[in-house]
Amino acid sequence: MKILKNNYEYALTPILIILSFPPFNIFPLAFFAFVPLFFKLNKERSFFKIFLSGIFLNLMMFYWLEPVLTNYGGMPLPFSILSMLLLFSVLSLFYSLPLYYYKERYLYIFPFFYLSFEILLEYFFTGFPWGIIADSQGANVGLNYLFNLFGVRGITLLILFSNILIYKALKDKRKKRLAIILIILLFINLPGYFIKVKYEKEIKTGIVQGNEKMETVWTADKIYKEFEKYYKYTKLCVEEGAKIVVWPEFNFPYYPRYNSSITTILRNYTKLNNIVLILGANDMRDGKYYNTAFVFNNGELDYYYKNHLTPFGEYIPYKKIFFFANKIANVEGEFTKGIKLKTFEYNGIKFGIPICYEMVFPSLISSFYKKGVNLIITITNDSWFGDTSGPHQHFHISKIRAMEGGLPVVRAATSGISGFISSTGKTEKTLGYNKEGYLVSNIKIPRNNFSLFYKYFYLFEIIALLLGVLYFFLTFIKDKILKKR
Repeated sequence: MKILKNNYEYALTPILIILSFPPFNIFPLAFFAFVPLFFKLNKERSFFKIFLSGIFLNLMMFYWLEPVLTNYGGMPLPFSILSMLLLFSVLSLFYSLPLYYYKERYLYIFPFFYLSFEILLEYFFTGFPWGIIADSQGANVGLNYLFNLFGVRGITLLILFSNILIYKALKDKRKKRLAIILIILLFINLPGYFIKVKYEKEIKTGIVQGNEKMETVWTADKIYKEFEKYYKYTKLCVEEGAKIVVWPEFNFPYYPRYNSSITTILRNYTKLNNIVLILGANDMRDGKYYNTAFVFNNGELDYYYKNHLTPFGEYIPYKKIFFFANKIANVEGEFTKGIKLKTFEYNGIKFGIPICYEMVFPSLISSFYKKGVNLIITITNDSWFGDTSGPHQHFHISKIRAMEGGLPVVRAATSGISGFISSTGKTEKTLGYNKEGYLVSNIKIPRNNFSLFYKYFYLFEIIALLLGVLYFFLTFIKDKILKKR
């Protein structure tokens, strides 16, 4: 008990961080979550304890990986636990290393050092920028203007600087300064609620959520029954005026370019009603399989191949290292990644269709933005996660992408959460997890969806990394030179 009492800060900071994330969404906690740990680090410096703190944080954030690996990945429980510990250990390094080298002498450059590790998370190995500090603000529509200007990089800096200023005020026992800081933070978090957007046009859009279970045994009869369900809800969407209807990433086993009966029905229906139908399915070309978003546009069939595949779910990365993966888990096929982003157009509205995991990457969505899209339609299958915090976290990441790009987002998920998100990040309508049904809403397209963050995305990355290097120079190289003297 004495050990826990003397080291509670290592657990308190992760607990405050996780409470700021979905499904709790107590997002103000993020602005002072690091304060307990800063006080502790000022007294002692234990890499092992900080590392364990990081593992604890990732365990709470990604506990839903266990049912994914065991129930659907077919991995024996001991191997799934071992795999999670390995992943959490790697992710913990991106949390613990910057904190271990935190120094009060260069306190106001430290946020850039921490941010540089978050940026590396987007590109290291296969990339896993899920659960970065800025993601805690998915429900904070008041910050949409800052997301639009500086994206997740700027919000991470805002949160870290807030923690530092609050820590310094508490440490120096400056009550007035603390009150001023809190008032400024309050006002920073308000403007987004009052921003008025000028809209260019509207388009009524429908979403169908079939909610079929992952463990379903798919017979020919079952496939057609599921198709009839989706077709029924699609007709209801169209009857309510929908011109674009979106099905999720996975509906039922179906190859649109090869299943002529279903494809013919959908071709004829979209042509007859002059609508667009988007659905997720697999495609095969030259013996290669692709996770695909198919687009039926007024009878014509087009497609987009997923560019950023999910490691160990859709393919095995670095096969020479992970040669054993197929022997201990069921990797869903061996998908081939698409080689280019593709956009589509309907009645003057240009849209991109990032698939599932792709929405986690601001770099990828910024590429869609630079191609001139004014609408994001994302399809996903979050039923792997079960009824956990996973689907909630994923949905709020879509809200962040909407705020960054000033782009409305339509999100169709197999078992939820499906919904419509405005260009300011406001949730318009949702269909919750483990529910069947459909949604229809008027999507408002902004007249000008300018995003400073997306337009100069890599410039933001480079500046942040350079300032991170500056911190490294000051804390490592300069200090060592001074010690020698």
